[in-house]
Amino acid sequence: MEKISDVLKKRYKILDVNLKLTEAIIRIYYKDIVGQEIYKISEPMALKGKTLFLGVKNSVWAHHLLYFKEEIIKKINSRFGKRVVKDLRFVVSWEEKNREEEKYNEFNENLYIPLDLTNVNLPDEKTAWIDRVCADITDEVLKEKLKEIMKKDVIFKMQKR
Repeated sequence: MEKISDVLKKRYKILDVNLKLTEAIIRIYYKDIVGQEIYKISEPMALKGKTLFLGVKNSVWAHHLLYFKEEIIKKINSRFGKRVVKDLRFVVSWEEKNREEEKYNEFNENLYIPLDLTNVNLPDEKTAWIDRVCADITDEVLKEKLKEIMKKDVIFKMQKR
């Protein structure tokens, strides 16, 4: 008989949940991980395998960040306690955003499109799946943000059909 944890791990790999969770955590804690100076000029765009794509303001900053590449990778991996990022790629495609501390929070209006979840009924199996995926997350703030992201993802996918 298989352990439920083994079954869930296999299921997570199929759904690529671990990669999405890792990407979400990097996005949420990016400023804390890399520090204010690097945060001002870059932002995580996507995690493909073990390669993290960072959006930067221009090619000058992309070149400058090459000198800090290994340090950034070490900081991200130390946050997770394992090697989740092996390489960084810098992409010049980041629009200038007002990221002054008093005017910016994690859900800047330019980045976050609110979605009213009160009128949408998710199927019970989808809600249960989201709860199972997030069950092992001990950080309550992260858990709630991730649940919200996952619910919105399910809603968007349901609306596409």
